[in-house]
Amino acid sequence: MSTATTSKVRTALVIGGGIAGPVVATALLKAGIQATVYEAYPTLAEGIGGGLALAPNGLAALGLIGADDAVRALATPITGTVMAVGRNSRRLPSLAGVEPLQIVGRGDLHRVLHDRAAESGVRFEYGKRLVGAIEGPDSVTAKFDDGSTATADVLIGADGVRSTVRTPIDPEAPAAGYTGLLSFQGYIDAAPDIDPEPGVMTFAFGKRAYYLFWKMADGRVTWGANLPSKQYMSLSDARAIPSGVQPRNCWRTLSIRQGGAPSSAASAAAGWDRDAAPTRPMRRTPCARALVIRTGDTPTARAQRRYSSASARRPSTARSATANPEASARPR
Repeated sequence: MSTATTSKVRTALVIGGGIAGPVVATALLKAGIQATVYEAYPTLAEGIGGGLALAPNGLAALGLIGADDAVRALATPITGTVMAVGRNSRRLPSLAGVEPLQIVGRGDLHRVLHDRAAESGVRFEYGKRLVGAIEGPDSVTAKFDDGSTATADVLIGADGVRSTVRTPIDPEAPAAGYTGLLSFQGYIDAAPDIDPEPGVMTFAFGKRAYYLFWKMADGRVTWGANLPSKQYMSLSDARAIPSGVQPRNCWRTLSIRQGGAPSSAASAAAGWDRDAAPTRPMRRTPCARALVIRTGDTPTARAQRRYSSASARRPSTARSATANPEASARPR
């Protein structure tokens, strides 16, 4: 926001402590710029969200700050992909000599990136929700909702799809739009009829939705489903639905038929049989207490948004229209 040249930049305020914030701050520190991360929430986001898929280029970016091996140690490599439509199932070819996709829990990724940044000397301030910024000739002052302020040479936004930092850069920037899909993720214990090949992710498509599943390192099976919904549902909305509620319309959508009958994976993932009776215990049930994934810094049912492509929060700088590169695969 200020007119100072980049050669004079020595300090930075990074708004957002999810995925992109710690990565940006660590990279800035390596470049000789002292960065402090300000996070709106009171603590580190431990155990929040589902799995994220990191492609080789995302891990290469994390390698620049020395965090790639720590992520690999926690991740599940996906070496194959199967696409299933009706009775037809095809395994997709893979690229030789290319590192496989790595699936890591969002909470685990948060912790690894936070720890790497802290080890490098990045300072974190929690409970600091940005409410405004004042531009000076050579600096920017951030104002927080607790009445405190902080000043540095630059202000960088890594605060998700509803970024507060984005508005001063481009007041006319369009807001994120709901695409009409809610995504849910959960876990089930492996069983003889549901025991996918390790390292293989399967996508099964139906007329109204699709689901996917893969085997985790601990033997459980992870499933996910993108369900069409005209109404947007936040994390609070999802949690407000009693855990015993099993709406038939959600089951009809999720019941992707293969060969004329719902697949066993879909039945187990949904936790219901054709009469909507529970068939398997689950941590949370879809359309009720599903494991809801967060998009950006906003709790959502992983409502997919047009401006939430890629898996790190997209950093934007208040001094320039050029955004910093992202480090991983989907926003926090």
